[in-house]
Amino acid sequence: MQAWLQRVIHFIEEGEGARTLRLTLAALAFVAIAMLYDIVSFKNFNTEEAMDMSQLARNISRGEGYTTKYIRPFSLALVQAQTNRKVSEIAKRLEAKDLSETEKKTLQSEQARLEKIASLKTSHPDLANPPLYPTLLAGFLKIAPIDYKIPFQIFQTYGPELWIAGFNQLLFFLAILLLFTITRELFGPSVAWVSSILFAATDLFWRFSISGLSTMLLVVIFLCTVWALVRFERQTRESGSARTPWLAAILAGVCVGLGCLTRYSFGWLMGPVLIFFLLFGSERRARVCFLALGAFLLVVSPWSIRNYTLTGNAFGISGYAICQSTPAFQEDQLERSLQAAPVFGKVSLADYARKLFVNARDIVENEISRLGGNWLTLFFLAGLLAPSLKPAQSKLRYFLLFSFFVLIVAQAFGRTHLTGDSPQLNSENLLIVLGPLIFGFGVVFYFELIDRIVFPELLFYFELIDRIVFPELLLKYATNLLFCTIIALPMIFSLLPPRFNPVAYPPYYPPTLQETGGWMRANELVMSDVPWAMAWYGDRQCVSLSRIYPEEFFMINDDIKTVQALHLTPRTIDGRFLSQMIKDNKGWGRFVLQSLSKGEVPDGFPLKKSPQRFLPDQFFVTDWDRWAIPPK
Repeated sequence: MQAWLQRVIHFIEEGEGARTLRLTLAALAFVAIAMLYDIVSFKNFNTEEAMDMSQLARNISRGEGYTTKYIRPFSLALVQAQTNRKVSEIAKRLEAKDLSETEKKTLQSEQARLEKIASLKTSHPDLANPPLYPTLLAGFLKIAPIDYKIPFQIFQTYGPELWIAGFNQLLFFLAILLLFTITRELFGPSVAWVSSILFAATDLFWRFSISGLSTMLLVVIFLCTVWALVRFERQTRESGSARTPWLAAILAGVCVGLGCLTRYSFGWLMGPVLIFFLLFGSERRARVCFLALGAFLLVVSPWSIRNYTLTGNAFGISGYAICQSTPAFQEDQLERSLQAAPVFGKVSLADYARKLFVNARDIVENEISRLGGNWLTLFFLAGLLAPSLKPAQSKLRYFLLFSFFVLIVAQAFGRTHLTGDSPQLNSENLLIVLGPLIFGFGVVFYFELIDRIVFPELLFYFELIDRIVFPELLLKYATNLLFCTIIALPMIFSLLPPRFNPVAYPPYYPPTLQETGGWMRANELVMSDVPWAMAWYGDRQCVSLSRIYPEEFFMINDDIKTVQALHLTPRTIDGRFLSQMIKDNKGWGRFVLQSLSKGEVPDGFPLKKSPQRFLPDQFFVTDWDRWAIPPK
């Protein structure tokens, strides 16, 4: 009995059980913090991207394919242009006299299918979002017990968004484990524990975890890439198996490819990865670079071909992000445009240069100092001047610096109106993925600073005052605790009262959007100034508010598909009175002003019926009294 008990104690304290016990306790602690954070700080989705990817994931989970209910006019125009070319080619082939009856029927069937896609008679393919995050989220939504209906009671939170937050918090926990594994191998267990705890106690990453964005998945993929590089460096330095480093290089290429399929701009990191292999790949560098690049292209190519087939751009409408926020396409004008004419020709080299320098300056001035969401970034920046004794640390620091500069350029070129709508929590914030690794290097510099300067001075001070030797171990623990507490202050304050209103209003009020969406049939088209929210909460096909009223509205209504309802929120109703409602003759502000002041829509507008109970915050107008007899 004693021998059995001793084996159990040894298993728990020193054997495999110790690791399992620590992991279990860490998981339980994380779950407790996550539940507390969600109770205190959860807020309904308030970004276009979160609702867009959520509705896309729901469509995939229902078996509707990679299709979207959020219709961007520019996406529609690109698909129509490509479809018209294909239909014309099919029409020419049908004129051939040597066609068999089977070939003729096949071509006619393909022609009919393409015409249905162009006229929105079938679901519209999504061309804005990379596929990995929505697909993984769709698998989670498929197995989770989710009810998308909002109950008739006082609204606080939308249940599916809590589930999505839980999915992202699982990714957050996985990122913490990866960071611990990487930093333990590079810097030792002390740095690993402190950096992982500080990462888990950073409010910015918790906010990303409940935002509905793909950032936490991207952080996991970046850490997997770093892990592959660490493995490659160690195996190359130790001159081990000649085959194993190749596998690590292939894994790095695959990880960057998966990151590109999570956020297209992440693919820019293939440059720093290849530079890392060129500098530290020894005599295998050429073959290693070829394998990594080949793995990257193999992962990315199928999806790029799909996008090119549908739009003529390998990255869909995201490939035009470099043209957005330029003088030719300010704010969201490009996405709301119905013109598929050559876009790049309307933007000059001077416009591209101006966008780069203006955005890069803003990133350097305002974002680098709060890169990781706390002051630990300053320790990393200061630590760049300190020499690194271990070769692995030095090499990885080079990779981190290369990635830092590349992502600044990518983020500056790719910035659009999404950053303006949500300056910190947005998918265009690329530098955030470097945060966990920056924590590791920042903690290393902190330990060096403490060991060389602070501890000797403190010990001397206590000996001088008390004339006794102060316990050095106790002093270290107290100093580290104080350091972690200071770094975690933003997280601590976020958990303290008062609690903020979880409803992101204005302009989003989910019950109203779901109610008006419920009045529409599944195949009917709505137009709204928050089409992503109508697609997510209302579960109806919704096109963005046309850029020019009334010309582009009637181009959609008459030439593509009938618009059978218009839903406007404070996003438009609260517009500027002088510039948007009085002077702008072709804007929807004038339409709102005329409708609200006269009590009826302008002459010639096809939608006439409106429930008065939504005014003045919401304006819903449709073709008949749908609220009296909702469609089945």
